[in-house]
Formats: sequence, C-alpha cells, structure tokens
Amino acid sequence: MPLDIARFETLALHGGSYRADPTTGAVAVPIYQSTSFQFQDTEHADRLFALDELGFIYSRVANPTQDALEQRIAALEGGAPAGRRFINALRLFYHVADIGDARSLAIHPATTTHSQLSPENQLATGVSPGYVRLSVGIEHPDDIIADLVQALDAARGAGEAQRAAA
Repeated sequence: MPLDIARFETLALHGGSYRADPTTGAVAVPIYQSTSFQFQDTEHADRLFALDELGFIYSRVANPTQDALEQRIAALEGGAPAGRRFINALRLFYHVADIGDARSLAIHPATTTHSQLSPENQLATGVSPGYVRLSVGIEHPDDIIADLVQALDAARGAGEAQRAAA
C-alpha cells in the first residue's frame, strides 16, 4: 500500500524510511543507547556538522531510534498543525529547546528553533512541517507511552479536521 494514501494508524507504524536493520534484519526499530557516534575522519565530521551529509553526531542531537520515530510522526497527516497539536497535548514531556535531560522533553522545530528559516531551508536541515523531536527521559515507561499515545490521538484529530475542511 502506498503510504501517501495510508490511514493514521498505518502511518504511525510504517511512516518514514525505516524498514529493517541492515545488519540483523530485525523489523522493530532498535533502541540505541549510545550517546556518541564515531566519525570516519575529520572530513566526515566537517560534512556532518555542515549538514552536507546526513548522519548522527551526538545522541542529544539525534540518534537512529529518534530518527525513526521522528520520521513516523512527520509522516502523520496534518503536517504543522498536527505537530503543534501533538506538542500542546503532551502532559509529561516538557516543551523545551534543550534536548538533553533526565526528564522527557519535546519540541516542534518548525515553529520554534527553526522558525526563522524558510520552508526550503527547514527541509534542507531535515525539519519538515510535522517533524517533532523527542528526548525520552527516565520516567516510568508506561507513563511515557501513555503521554505519547494521548498526544498522538490529539495530533490525529488535527489531521482529521484538516481532511474534513478540504
């Protein structure tokens, strides 16, 4: 099924580009517990920091687990309205620009840290209208999941309202 016609629940599971781990073939998104990622050489580091090449620099900035979740959230219907609604519906997550704490944090870069950029420049830096960045803290996993579920439900409402208006 093409994802551009998939429903919300399907996009939540299959949105983004992650299909399987290239080494193991595992289809569940792996949880990376690394804080740092090794550069191949200084030129590789330069390309990553200049955003000439996509990759991972430091876990507080991004990691493969976050990337897969962020792509899935961005693929959900509603774009920026869904992203805003998702952030505004979070109860446990703090809405802050600093993504690195023992507490769970969230931000909608298109309307905060990257709002000064044009839509084209936002996309060039990996920020789409519905992109949401999460930093999962050490709260009880059931509380974290419950907060994400209710916020995703609120974001789905934004997508449904947008479709109804069209």
